[in-house]
Amino acid sequence: YPNRSEEIDIMRSVTSDEKPEIKEVLDGATIMEFQHLVRRIPVADHIFEYAASLIRATRPDEEEAPEFVKKFMAWG
Repeated sequence: YPNRSEEIDIMRSVTSDEKPEIKEVLDGATIMEFQHLVRRIPVADHIFEYAASLIRATRPDEEEAPEFVKKFMAWG
């Protein structure tokens, strides 16, 4: 997680029209290599099940959604 100062910088960056300086840290080919690499990482079925449960719990029309989601969210 970012430290306090970095969090304040993030808040400032999304609440103003100031354009940050952007610098290249990886080239496109390296990014593509990383994308292919992470797709080869095995993920257990129970992780997919848990992720699906979390996602579905944010949808107010789903039976398993908590009451506060049904009350305060228009869409998830």
